[in-house]
Formats: sequence, structure tokens, C-alpha cells
Amino acid sequence: MQNPSENIPLIQMQQAESGHWQVNQVGLTEPLASFAEMEAAVDYASDFAQTSGGRIVQHLD
Repeated sequence: MQNPSENIPLIQMQQAESGHWQVNQVGLTEPLASFAEMEAAVDYASDFAQTSGGRIVQHLD
């Protein structure tokens, strides 16, 4: 039996070395989008998660 949560896109935001904020989907190698301002990345990630049925997750180093 498959876990239903395995099909939910997980979205992360992180600041790149360039200073831009990248929005990533867990499991994909390329970012979905990149923004100069953190607020724009948050807005994009929230909209993407809402329309895709995904969840935003926090990445801790």
C-alpha cells in the first residue's frame, strides 16, 4: 500500500550563494524559481503549494 503523502509536492526555499532566494521542489534538481527578495519567494512558494496541493517544508542544516 502506498503512502498518500508520497505524492504531495514538498516545497522548500533557500538563499543561494548569489543572495537570491530559490524555491525548490524536493526531488527535483533545478529550482522552480529564483527571486531577489525573500517575500517574493514566499509568495511564489505559497501560491505553488496551494495550486499543486503541495506543502511548504522547512529545511534545517
